[in-house]
Amino acid sequence: MIREAKKALRREILKKIGELPQSYIDYSDSVIREKLLACDEYLSAERIFAYCSIDREVDTREIISHALHDGKRVALPVSLPHGRMIFREISDFGHFTEGAYGIPEPDESCPEAEPRRCDIILVPALSADAEGNRLGHGAGYYDRFLERYDFLCSICLIRAELMTEHIPTEETDRRVSRVLNENQDT
Repeated sequence: MIREAKKALRREILKKIGELPQSYIDYSDSVIREKLLACDEYLSAERIFAYCSIDREVDTREIISHALHDGKRVALPVSLPHGRMIFREISDFGHFTEGAYGIPEPDESCPEAEPRRCDIILVPALSADAEGNRLGHGAGYYDRFLERYDFLCSICLIRAELMTEHIPTEETDRRVSRVLNENQDT
């Protein structure tokens, strides 16, 4: 029942994403980026576990560039078989391969990064609610990762237009520490 509700919500959100005007995408990208770069969690983090945005996700490429410029260490995910995910540390955008689902991933020349308490992780989502529940694409990579590293400060970057009053959740779903959009953050 919950899985069906999540599938229906994914279809609804994906339709909504496709209808968002480019001007709104650009505006929300800019405001979300500036809010993240000014927040205490980012400022105090030694390393940022990020993701390389695709399609109409909140743009993380400029966030990654800023973090590298700010002298922060940055790690990006690599999808492995059986729903596992590791992160590899990057120093620029030069060592990427096309990974699962067409998402750019750091290649094997980049060292694996193990999260520490002084790090933060940016978590992608199709939608989220104010309680920190998120709706991903359904593969569970981030839920499994957050379960292993539950001490990490996790921040979901999401456009306000894609927020949902309530995300249906299962026992395996993991909440994020903070939801950040262009209007507010929780």
